[in-house]
Amino acid sequence: MADAFSDLVLHFKTEWGDRCIVDEDRKTIMMLMFMEHQTFRIVCVLKLPIYEILIGSNLKIPQDKMAQACILANMINAEIPTTFVIDPVNRELDVTLSFCVTGSSVTFDTVKANLFTSVFCADKYYPAFEKLVSTDITPEEAIKSAEGGTKD
Repeated sequence: MADAFSDLVLHFKTEWGDRCIVDEDRKTIMMLMFMEHQTFRIVCVLKLPIYEILIGSNLKIPQDKMAQACILANMINAEIPTTFVIDPVNRELDVTLSFCVTGSSVTFDTVKANLFTSVFCADKYYPAFEKLVSTDITPEEAIKSAEGGTKD
């Protein structure tokens, strides 16, 4: 019987073909996903019982905008299942989602649903960070712009 990572690789290769790069030693699957606002680097890591989805963008937060960007990330993180993270050293914006899996099986439907949720959230809120970085708006105004001008 194949292990959970091999099963996951099979599903990814079936769904996305050669767009996936597999690192067996690190138990990672990497690919690019092209969305409306950004192309995201996707890294899926399976180290049972933890499965993690890491989504990298090309947005670097200028030092003078770090405090506002952190406030914006905290506001968004309170509302969605994924986590926006700004690396304090390289100041790049990333999105992560981690979840525990039971036993040694990981269903691809669960992974796919979480992957798409993470990418959707990243794509939805990425423009808020871009706007915050490129203009003089507040984090509150930036989040409203990403949510279509209204705050739920």
